[in-house]
Amino acid sequence: MNLTLSTLPQHLATLTSSDWNKLFSLLPEIEQTTNFGEMEDIQYLTPDVVFAPEIDNAEIVLQFIDVAYDLGLCISFDWQEWEEGMEILNNRAKVNFNKLDAVTLCKLITTIIRKDKYSEGTLVNLFNDGTVQRIIFALKNHYSKALVTDKETNKLYLADQLQIDHPEFFKAYSYIEYCKHKL
Repeated sequence: MNLTLSTLPQHLATLTSSDWNKLFSLLPEIEQTTNFGEMEDIQYLTPDVVFAPEIDNAEIVLQFIDVAYDLGLCISFDWQEWEEGMEILNNRAKVNFNKLDAVTLCKLITTIIRKDKYSEGTLVNLFNDGTVQRIIFALKNHYSKALVTDKETNKLYLADQLQIDHPEFFKAYSYIEYCKHKL
């Protein structure tokens, strides 16, 4: 799946709640994990030459990477030139990820995963300081609003957006009318 910035919003709209749950269900294990990866001891080949071995990521980190790719959250864009993303990650302790839109959150996931390939340990560090968890929680908050599935198209809508687009679906009932309607 080769998604781009232009196709990502449409793709995200096709993900079902069970799709999102593949990512959100990682949160309990992430919260219980105390060691997200280990680096072997650094070896000094000479006083000026250091050999830094690769990092052995914890299983939950590998699961996160797999789920991010499986869901299509990692997209094709020039993440290395994305200044806003670098600013967000550099100031991550002060960032309210819940205020970021889903596309930006996916761009951050892409950036973190790809950056780790060039600078091993990035992903583990961002798990250790809670950044990855905060991004997942922000996506969960974004997509766990009341969701409505269109039975004909199987598309998922946020109820608040659906209410704006189709107010006729949200007929106001008094409590008594609501009870009669439910029966």
